[in-house]
Order: sequence, then C-alpha cells, then structure tokens
Amino acid sequence: MNERDRHEEAVAGWMQGIIEDGGIDRHDDLHVDTIDAQWRDRTTWLDAGLEAYMLARGIRDRQSLPYVVSLAFSLGTSATRLGVNFSDSAGFANELDWSPPSLYLFRPSEEPWRVFSADVVIAPVDVERAFGRSISAAACYLLEFPSSGGEEIIRSLFLGG
Repeated sequence: MNERDRHEEAVAGWMQGIIEDGGIDRHDDLHVDTIDAQWRDRTTWLDAGLEAYMLARGIRDRQSLPYVVSLAFSLGTSATRLGVNFSDSAGFANELDWSPPSLYLFRPSEEPWRVFSADVVIAPVDVERAFGRSISAAACYLLEFPSSGGEEIIRSLFLGG
C-alpha cells in the first residue's frame, strides 16, 4: 500500500466512524498528524491539510455522503480582533498556533461560518491568498470569538466545501 492509499484509508476510517457513532454532532475532528506522523512538522501543515481535505472531499463525493468537509486551522490568540491580517500563504502559515490542522464533517447549514452570534466575527478569506493556490468549490472563512473567560480572542480559519 502506498502513502496516498494509507492516507485515504485513515481519512475514510475516521469519516465512517464519526458518521456511525455520532461524532458529527460532537464535532470530532481528525488532526493531520494522526493521518501521517511526518505531518507533525509544522512546515508541512498547509500542504498536508490540503491533501487531507481533498482526500476527504473525494471520499465524500464517491460515497455520496450528505456532509460538508471542512479543514480547520487554529491561529494564534490575540488580545483584540485582528481580522484577516495576512497577505499571502507565508503570512498565513506564520499565524498558525501549536495545533496541527484538522478535518471536520458538518451537516449542510451547520458549518461554523454559518452560525451567527453577536460575539463571533466571521470574515471571508480569499482561498488563493491563504493557500497560494485556488481550490475549486471551497469557501474560506476566518472566525474570531472570545475565549470562555473573555480575556483573549480565539482565531480559526475554516476551509469548506
């Protein structure tokens, strides 16, 4: 079995598992470093995340699953809202925090960028600006919201389609 097949097997197994055991409702995710130990290296996170995302979308499409595949990146926290403060993929990579990107499955209309709340700021992000390449049929959003204690702003970027 080659590397791509191993990656696809890991992603497909995770998808099947969360569909069967209610993990979609719990927002169970799959970090890229769980798919491949080589993806623990922070310098691989953008490419690894995109590979995992495209594999998951392919599996979803082949199996006609009624879910939105999403790839999430945790960004560094801030004392204030920063909005989209990067101009290219290198700037975006510098914003990543300590956590590797992860895959999610959402029911249509239940994606985090569709949940409206007074304390959540949602800003569209140009996919090519963030990743240095275009990705077909993908939405990209930056979400900023206060931590549970309200002392800092938590920032995440979601790619979904």
